[in-house]
Amino acid sequence: MDIHSIIQTVFASGKLSSYIRDFEYREIQEQMAHAITQSWYDLRHIVIEAGTGTGKTIGYLLPASLFALYEDVKVAIVTETKALQQQLIHKDLPVVASLLHELTDSSLKYALCLGSNNYPCVRRLQHAIDTGSFDKKFAGDMDTLHARVKKDYTITRFDVTVPDALWNTICREGQLCSMNKCRYRNKCSYMEARKQWQQAHILVMNHYLFFSNIAASKSLVPDCSVVVFDEAHSLERIASAQLGFSINNQALKETLEHMIQRKKGPSLIEQWLHHSLYQDAIEVIDNALRQNQQCRSILTNVMKELQTFRLRNPLQECLPLLKALEEVIAVLEKVEAEKLDEDNRLEYEYLKSVLLHTCNDLGMVVFMDDDSYVYWLEKDKNDHGIVLICGQPLDVASIIHKEVVEYYDHLAFVSATLSVNNTFEYFIQSIGLSNVDSIMLPSPFDFASQSVLFIDKDNVDPNEEAFIHAAAEKIKEIITMTKGRCLVLFTSYAMLVKIYEKLCDTMPYTIFSQHNMNAATALQEYIACDNAVLFGTHSFWQGVDLPGDLARAVIIMKLPFEAPENPVVQAKIEKIQKEGGNPFMMYQVPNAVLLLKQGFGRLIRKSTDKGIIAILDSRIVSKSYGRIFLGSLPNSKRVYSLEELHNAYKELYR
Repeated sequence: MDIHSIIQTVFASGKLSSYIRDFEYREIQEQMAHAITQSWYDLRHIVIEAGTGTGKTIGYLLPASLFALYEDVKVAIVTETKALQQQLIHKDLPVVASLLHELTDSSLKYALCLGSNNYPCVRRLQHAIDTGSFDKKFAGDMDTLHARVKKDYTITRFDVTVPDALWNTICREGQLCSMNKCRYRNKCSYMEARKQWQQAHILVMNHYLFFSNIAASKSLVPDCSVVVFDEAHSLERIASAQLGFSINNQALKETLEHMIQRKKGPSLIEQWLHHSLYQDAIEVIDNALRQNQQCRSILTNVMKELQTFRLRNPLQECLPLLKALEEVIAVLEKVEAEKLDEDNRLEYEYLKSVLLHTCNDLGMVVFMDDDSYVYWLEKDKNDHGIVLICGQPLDVASIIHKEVVEYYDHLAFVSATLSVNNTFEYFIQSIGLSNVDSIMLPSPFDFASQSVLFIDKDNVDPNEEAFIHAAAEKIKEIITMTKGRCLVLFTSYAMLVKIYEKLCDTMPYTIFSQHNMNAATALQEYIACDNAVLFGTHSFWQGVDLPGDLARAVIIMKLPFEAPENPVVQAKIEKIQKEGGNPFMMYQVPNAVLLLKQGFGRLIRKSTDKGIIAILDSRIVSKSYGRIFLGSLPNSKRVYSLEELHNAYKELYR
């Protein structure tokens, strides 16, 4: 049988019900699988919007697996999160493999691809223990980790619970690995993983590793000819971040200090250099540390109360640091690496590489001779005392077109949210796609009977101060109506905090908020607490799954336009303006529509789910562009007053 016949057999025969509990046949799922197959045999790429409940995972895994087996090619499945990778490896791919073995007697092989620092390095682990070069407060964790690795060296970061600071001491670093020359190569989890990658038909990785692989000249994972991008709406954002750079003064300080600090014996620089050169090296590194501290003070003074700051002129204040780092590299060039033992040579090559990359990135900001980049300063989200120096390519579409669209033979881009106003034009242009088919598959859910869309058309403009008070009152009434179990989505921490302060002591429901705990903890606490409320910003708009009674309402404070002070947003707006375009309609509105659709999608996750979507931003009906937002949303019943909402909500449960 050909691939199309097998796909038809799989869905029509009901065989999937033997492998997937409560499986229901969906014509659109089969349609999706056929569409992917046909586009690849027609030598075209394909864009697919598959609404929530379509069963898109099996919809793309089945044709991808069959194509890999029949055409003898390697297929990459690229997802947004490591959690989804785990689901594919442990749940979905085993189903597809069993099914294909039953139907075709073939053996589908698949493997999980992680960035190399997700694997332990036995050599670094042993070296840290032998030299004592790890924080002694982690001694107990180190003993546990050492015992675990001795028992099973194939573990990954997923398999152990140890502090990040300790894991970073013993994980694999590419520049610190001699691969086949390493004396621990037969116990290397990364080498074992690479063997599995070479043998697999299907490689599962996340977007970050995929674009890191591109930045590393496609040297990190085996070459594939077919790629399926799941959650493809995030592609441009992640590609921009992975192809850019970020300089952390604290990390640079630790790198420089690492070379001159003594642990159990002589410092690294003493071991690397002849004693006649040692004192000069110390002076050069000390000068680099002083210049780094001076640079850090200057950047901190520039930022003050700001979170980000766009750099429009060369950062000449950091030129002394750049020159100091170049002097350090000049000293390191005098090291006779071939005379060092393996551990010392690898450490030397790694640290030299780090400094070379830092010099290259810092030089881009100091001189700004590449106008295809946007540059800015940003406070570290985990430590506001640290200011990062950042840069990102502005025209990601041309890079993706060259490195992805033209490079791979067959591509599929899949997500529940790719269209804006029933067209894929924005997505296709944003990533430089060509030679592409497209298909829009509606969700099988009956949104008209499962959900109510409340549009607060009488609310004040969200840019007015009175909006906070008015919105807080509406949120309180909706939470009372649903007796908790509400997800409230914000576009800024500042607004979240203001609403939280107004409501936290006025309701009998616990509010778990992203402003006073991390996102993962807030979500866990919310799920564990009956009738609670969850306040979240950016990370909660997508990827959060709250099926059943976990979300009776999703309240959206404002249309999710990106902050105009964001340096990347500013630069993109300026670029479109220079090219004679309308950045608001060509970029800001389409981008906000896609994020609104993601936020809307947090409510209905199953055919039995019911609830309220509330949009408190009156611009969705008062502004002409609001039609684009409304035209992109599912067909829920719409109401415009709290009285109508109360009646419609009661109707949902009759």
